[in-house]
Amino acid sequence: MFSIVIPTRNRAPFLERLLTYCVVLKVKQPIWIADSSLTDAAGEIRDLINRVRPHLNLDLISYDPEIGIADKLNDVLCHVHTELVVLGADDDFFTPRGLQNAAEFLHANSDFSLAHGKSVTFELAPGPVYGDTLRVANYPQRSIEHSTASERLLDHLTRYSTTWYSMHRLEQLRRNMQTVAKLQMEPVSFTELLPSCLSLIQGKSKKLDVLYAVRQVHPRRNDVASVDTFDWVADSRWPVQFGRFRDRLTEELAQRDNISPDAARETVKRAFWFYLGQRLSSKWRQRYGEDRTIQRARLKEQVARRVPGVLPAWQRARSLFSGDENQLLLPALLRSSSPYHAEFMPSYRALTESQDRVRKI
Repeated sequence: MFSIVIPTRNRAPFLERLLTYCVVLKVKQPIWIADSSLTDAAGEIRDLINRVRPHLNLDLISYDPEIGIADKLNDVLCHVHTELVVLGADDDFFTPRGLQNAAEFLHANSDFSLAHGKSVTFELAPGPVYGDTLRVANYPQRSIEHSTASERLLDHLTRYSTTWYSMHRLEQLRRNMQTVAKLQMEPVSFTELLPSCLSLIQGKSKKLDVLYAVRQVHPRRNDVASVDTFDWVADSRWPVQFGRFRDRLTEELAQRDNISPDAARETVKRAFWFYLGQRLSSKWRQRYGEDRTIQRARLKEQVARRVPGVLPAWQRARSLFSGDENQLLLPALLRSSSPYHAEFMPSYRALTESQDRVRKI
């Protein structure tokens, strides 16, 4: 019913970890590896694929190292032939039950474009590929089920959470990624935002009560030279990029809701204005130290360093309460009584097993 597409570049150890996980779980769905690694790393990827291919329904497509992510995905999606498809990352894990439930839901509900479940992020120490210490947190995902495309777009951009890793209908995602490639959208924000917004205009999204994905986060660069939201907006190419983004959403929205282009454009403006304002404000607080969430995280880190055992004890206590923020903490997930325990443990073992053991496959 669905295929899995994994873009990768120069990250053989992460891909090895992921494919070993798939072998252990006996994943049968087609997996497409879209690799644009440099020469030496590309050789590692080919050797890895040859080693695990007898155990998986696996195909490798190699690309020029300079290819952009939109062009790469645009091409690999042309090779996929299942009704549904999910894009993954080489350092993340999907749960087989989560994917299967999402696929079954979309198959049974034609007015939905996207489906996903509950997800968590993890930081790994010593890392980056394997470790024995995990910090796990809830990763927000949402249902958006309004009857009109305008309502769905407004809801999506006023409380944004990514749909990049959701289960998609192949034909919709293929067309949307072709649009991104054709319009030459910049490879970070608009390349994520445009297909996401198009998907929500085209149909509803559903969050299912199942653990769907376990996603790795890496330490972020905090130096002033790194590109941030302000730099994105201040870039000389931004007005042209936004114009293409706005016009394409306006066209799709007017067609779906059967409204005038002017009304559709106003809805796009209203939704994106809110999104941009929230993003600029949030990133400003993060950069200049006014974000209370970051302040609390730093305080917890300081306490954890000074008083070993405090943070794990605090999380164990929190994990006894209801709500995703608590039930998707590590202590809760490790309890056999958790409804998400069975789906979480294979990824937990994949992260904490030694590399030598993994390479026995």
